[in-house]
Amino acid sequence: MGDKKSKRTIEFLLKLWFGNIWISRTVALLALLNLLMVIFDLSYVPLRDFWLLGHSRIFAVRLGWLKSEGINLKVLPDSVTNLVTKYYDPIKGIEPHSQTQSYLNLVSQVESNINNLNSPQVAQLLTKLQEDSQEIIETNPFQIANKTGSLERIKNLMRTYIHNPKNSATQSLKTFWSAEYLQSNTNSKLAFFNNKIKPLIYSNYYRHLDENGKYVDYLYLLDFPFTVFFFFDYLGRTLYLAKINPGFRWRDTLLWRWYDVFLFISFWRILRVIPVVMRLKQTGLLKTRGVEKQINRGVVSIIAKEMTEAVVIRILNNIEISIDSGDFLTVITPKNQYLNSQNKKDELKAILGILLQFVSQKVVPDIRVDLQKLIEYSIKKSLNEQSSLKYVPYFLEIQKELIGKTIDSIFNISDKMLVKMLEDDPVFDQYFEQFKTRLFMSIASLKYYEKLPELTHLSKEFIEEVKLQYIDRLQQEIERENNHRKNDIVSKKKSKINEYG
Repeated sequence: MGDKKSKRTIEFLLKLWFGNIWISRTVALLALLNLLMVIFDLSYVPLRDFWLLGHSRIFAVRLGWLKSEGINLKVLPDSVTNLVTKYYDPIKGIEPHSQTQSYLNLVSQVESNINNLNSPQVAQLLTKLQEDSQEIIETNPFQIANKTGSLERIKNLMRTYIHNPKNSATQSLKTFWSAEYLQSNTNSKLAFFNNKIKPLIYSNYYRHLDENGKYVDYLYLLDFPFTVFFFFDYLGRTLYLAKINPGFRWRDTLLWRWYDVFLFISFWRILRVIPVVMRLKQTGLLKTRGVEKQINRGVVSIIAKEMTEAVVIRILNNIEISIDSGDFLTVITPKNQYLNSQNKKDELKAILGILLQFVSQKVVPDIRVDLQKLIEYSIKKSLNEQSSLKYVPYFLEIQKELIGKTIDSIFNISDKMLVKMLEDDPVFDQYFEQFKTRLFMSIASLKYYEKLPELTHLSKEFIEEVKLQYIDRLQQEIERENNHRKNDIVSKKKSKINEYG
């Protein structure tokens, strides 16, 4: 009794938690938050200058002789940058580099005593700055943070700002940190250092290594609560799916939700984008029906085009092989099994009958007027070429009557002939069979024709041209469909913008 009660309690709790859409949406948003944390962590070190200084440089160009420092835009306030770096630098094992930090401390001391440049204390500080400048250039404390580029930029800026015969950055810094140089335009010179040089030195850091020689990273401490939560969520959700789907075992549902595994493993964290997208879609927080429809339509269209192209090319290749080997002549011989009627029905005759019926009932009435004009013109031209007939009395009247009767006779004979051919006539059938046999035998003799190799070569070239034209046409159709699909997407986006804008 107690076991049944506890089982019902478990089922009730599973249904209460995993069967509630709002709880599922909350869990999906929690997974999204975890994914954003992972993305932020992966991008923190490469983008640390942005989080430290809060500005972004745009339009910076360095292509050979074309150089531009660009524009610095302040994006984040100092309160945000200080908060981010204060709490996240320790997670990545980052701290200010002692050598460059000591250098900046000396600069601050000089600035605070800038009005006493001739005092022994300031002279001692300037001498120390000159020595430290040389040491920084020689030892490169930026290397451990993979920021050697910052040091090179400092050197280039100093060479440009203070020229010297040796084009030495060390000499430029030594000149800069001298009482004689700072005596005039002091504020302008210190402003140059604070705006151009100081941010590059300030962004340098030291990153600790663990006993395995890898950079210290405490992300797992932040990620641990998420992994524990999603691990139990995975177990509970798969158990719930097994309960509501009697045909599935728990093992089956574990495989069913395979993508949730990425939420609680400590490696390949970026792959958590898969379960996050799936959960957002399943809970209705992410609408992807339009995108899926476009993707499916495009994939199906491409597959259909490829299959059609393959089938048509295969048929043309087989025809080409048949022409090359001479098998096409065997196909049209009277002894060929495909041309011999196996069901006591002459298909060729039946086809000819249908075509003749179509000609007599549809084609001839449609072209009768035009054909009559053509025949009338041809006969009239032939009679006019006979110059002796022009002197015959009443030639024009005779010509007109003769042409009219001739044309009427041609159409009457043609109509009667077509009607007779469509009637069942054993004698006609016999003559037609003889005609068909003789025609096939004549065509079959083509293999002894002296120009057969030339005919075969031309036929193969013609088929190759057909294949190339067919492939080109297919490619053009695919491009037109893709452009049409892109235009549809753009027009839908514009309509939505107009709706809400």
